[in-house]
Amino acid sequence: MRVRTITLLCAVLLFGCDRKPAVVVSEEFKTQLYHFLEDADTLDRMCDAQVLLETKKEQLRRVQSIFAPLRSDWPPGFSSAAKRDFVAAMNAWDSGFAVEKMLQAGVPTMVRPRDGGEQAPTGEDKRAFYEEASKAFANGKQQVLADLHR
Repeated sequence: MRVRTITLLCAVLLFGCDRKPAVVVSEEFKTQLYHFLEDADTLDRMCDAQVLLETKKEQLRRVQSIFAPLRSDWPPGFSSAAKRDFVAAMNAWDSGFAVEKMLQAGVPTMVRPRDGGEQAPTGEDKRAFYEEASKAFANGKQQVLADLHR
């Protein structure tokens, strides 16, 4: 009995009792996920640089097309918060592109900002959407990479 207790204690100390069991993720899913992360990283860098809006929109479409099958095949128990973060990032990038398009066109289109009032979009609105996207993407990326390396 004493040997069994010591063995169990050693196992807990070696392997940790607070670790979640590893989620099985297929190699195909991992490959697609890494491809998504690379393309989304590229998009994130494009938003900080002076890149044509159409180029950024094309990159977003590429990122969304890679993410669509990932989203539907997302393994149960595998970083669901990251999946939500990636969706939030893509939505924020899309919103930022819409604001950028309005600014480029010089159209005084009224938008409904988060505080409930109405105002014309500004460069600050565009930057806020891009920052929101960047943070959400970085959070999701950190989560999936941590889960993959458990």
